[in-house]
Amino acid sequence: MLLRELRASDVEQLVSIAAESGLSYWPPDGFISHFADTSALSKGIIAESGLAGFIVARLIPGETEALDAELLNIGVYPKFQGRGYGGLLMNAFIDFCTLSKVRKAWLEVRDSNQRARSLYSRFGFQEIGRRRGFYTDPTEDAVLMCLTFDHDED
Repeated sequence: MLLRELRASDVEQLVSIAAESGLSYWPPDGFISHFADTSALSKGIIAESGLAGFIVARLIPGETEALDAELLNIGVYPKFQGRGYGGLLMNAFIDFCTLSKVRKAWLEVRDSNQRARSLYSRFGFQEIGRRRGFYTDPTEDAVLMCLTFDHDED
């Protein structure tokens, strides 16, 4: 198993992973435009039969002069869940944030997605708020989570 950059030829599989994982729909063009952002994170995890999961994130302006990061989407095919792939993808996100000297990382997750919320909590994310009725199909609140990085000054 290995992590690699995502590419346009992966889009059909990314849409499939998102659908089978119960993620909110992302159009193929959304993935492709994300790949064009050279400062963004776009990683896939490869297992024995091909792409097993993915993570996409981007840098955003922060509250101070430092950058923040936003985890946009993470998904693993259900048949590969429970093997630590989500943790490997999250490690790639944390590394991305560390290398980019991100001050805060943000994400939103469905209120009912306890498995994802548990994963994010294990990586230090804390619930800081809610967005009522944010998700559709079905309508559901988004839990807003944040992780603050403490970069030592050199």
